[in-house]
Amino acid sequence: AAFLVVEVDGKYLLLQNSHGINLYQLPARTYEIEDPEEATKIEINFNAVKDDFIKKDYNDYRYLVPIKKLKQFYKYFCQRINPYEYKSYQNIVNDIVEKCGLEKEIFAESKILFKNRKVKKISFSRFTGQYEMNVADVCVLCLNKEQKEAIRLLTEKDLSVVKFSSIEEIRTNGINKESGKLYADIATNTYGCLVDEEI
Repeated sequence: AAFLVVEVDGKYLLLQNSHGINLYQLPARTYEIEDPEEATKIEINFNAVKDDFIKKDYNDYRYLVPIKKLKQFYKYFCQRINPYEYKSYQNIVNDIVEKCGLEKEIFAESKILFKNRKVKKISFSRFTGQYEMNVADVCVLCLNKEQKEAIRLLTEKDLSVVKFSSIEEIRTNGINKESGKLYADIATNTYGCLVDEEI
């Protein structure tokens, strides 16, 4: 997946995940496979099965792949998705605009820079019951003056879908011991996307 860092006044914009977990995280999207034929070729060439843990009506690169085919599959993915040249990160910005009620024209042609690719080592996920290798491409939205002001105004609104958090709040997954808020509402991989640490 690709994650977009949007920072204003030392706070990071987080959106509520709409795929069941309902935690706040950096705005993100998986890399879609637009050609159905490519999806079929992946299944055949890598003995892969579509990962249906999260219900969706589109194809992306989330697959269950036999371990002996994993290196080949990752190499294939890297050949298909070059984050320096990828043209559709604007779709993540469009998601923010839609969910937060921002003006489309202001964010229509946003400047987005790729920062780094983080690959999590294969590990067992208690959530999915599968061994996973997660790839997170982290990008930064370079806000112009008008965009920054529009985002800043969001911080004054009471919207359940968006949250602005400091790096310290993100590090503790939203828990604030001092105030007695012991409910973690920020996804655990968010901090790793922002700092030089494993996701």
